[in-house]
Amino acid sequence: MSSWPVSRLFVAADRRLAIWVRLLAAIVVWFAMLVLTEELIEQLAGQAVGGLAAAAGSIPLIIFFRKKLDHRPMAGMGLARTSAIRLLVAGFGLGTLAMGVVLTVSVATHAIHLGDGTRKD
Repeated sequence: MSSWPVSRLFVAADRRLAIWVRLLAAIVVWFAMLVLTEELIEQLAGQAVGGLAAAAGSIPLIIFFRKKLDHRPMAGMGLARTSAIRLLVAGFGLGTLAMGVVLTVSVATHAIHLGDGTRKD
């Protein structure tokens, strides 16, 4: 029976942190960034600014984790290709379109009400 060191649970054979540790760290830090931007910045500057801050903060966070925690080049993600920026913009556009469809359906079905913010009781 071979012994399996506990350190292999946290450190992979290539001497990087195990994938589950890297993912857990990325999720925890990203969630903390979302809470910070959605709660603090949204309260100070408005909902749209908080949402933009969350989206804008995600990109440097991905770059940081890719370089410092994962120790892999950004080119390995496929973003070095000439079509990568076009695909990235298309992805943001499709995401915006999907959210717009949900908002349109919600307004059309009166699930939410858009207005000047005053209550009409």
